[in-house]
Amino acid sequence: MNSGTSIASGVGQALVETTSDRGRRPRVVSLVGDSTLFHSGLQTIIDCARRDSDQICFVLDNSWTAMTGHQSTPGTPRDLKGDRIEGAVDIPALLGAAGVRRLFTVDPLRVSRMRRLMMRLLEEPGFSCVVVRRECKLQVRRRGAAARWTGVFGVVEERCRRCNRCYSVLTCPAIDKLENGQIVIDPDLCGSCSLCHQTCPNGAIVQVRVRAAEAGPRRGRRGGEGEPP
Repeated sequence: MNSGTSIASGVGQALVETTSDRGRRPRVVSLVGDSTLFHSGLQTIIDCARRDSDQICFVLDNSWTAMTGHQSTPGTPRDLKGDRIEGAVDIPALLGAAGVRRLFTVDPLRVSRMRRLMMRLLEEPGFSCVVVRRECKLQVRRRGAAARWTGVFGVVEERCRRCNRCYSVLTCPAIDKLENGQIVIDPDLCGSCSLCHQTCPNGAIVQVRVRAAEAGPRRGRRGGEGEPP
């Protein structure tokens, strides 16, 4: 119920007071959803920004109150018909007005870009706020909108080195491991996000087909079909 950001503020202050070596001081990370931000989180962020709390706060913006049934939030930009909602609150603008100076917006499906930002912020003391923005996939499907990346993914067995990075690190529910150790992807569960494609170091996960209502396949840089967004 949004105690994370306030607890992180206290932990960060305690670390500042007890750890003299900045290089050995761990960074504190907090998470808050977009709907929670509106109903109870903004007050804490205002205080953290004012005091320059030593933490990285991630605002997880999926545009809906997914935890209680996908109700809209003050920041939901459009309804399930695709119509724009007048007066929707822009979260980065709101946080900027609340005094957040180090403010970033990222797409969680752009793995390399997000990783670079996180590594940078781990070296910067003080309060940083990262809006992680990607609309809930269930709502996208209910609206019938075609995502920019639509291919269903699969594993090319002869390329797979069974490093288990996709299975053990990504832990996607569509990815399973057979008794012989082979990695497989259930096409009915695949959400077409391409995270597994970006995670695999061997080029073994590629776009294997495209749903009939969407665009044709594209050739990837490693010889398989498709490339990450």
